[in-house]
Amino acid sequence: GVVVLEVKARTPAARLGVKRGDIVVAVNNEKIVSVKQLATLLAIGGGAWRLSLERDGKIFNLAIQG
Repeated sequence: GVVVLEVKARTPAARLGVKRGDIVVAVNNEKIVSVKQLATLLAIGGGAWRLSLERDGKIFNLAIQG
């Protein structure tokens, strides 16, 4: 997974409650293993993504439409 270092205000991620320190473990059901892979998947997502985040040992699934 990839650790979230910053969440900008007024973004879809911020509105959904993504926080600094969350770990992105999957995007659109594809396991994330690098920052490069995450950036690529977000770039080709067409403005809609399903994120799986880990926070405090729990997994949260979010649908983001940007």
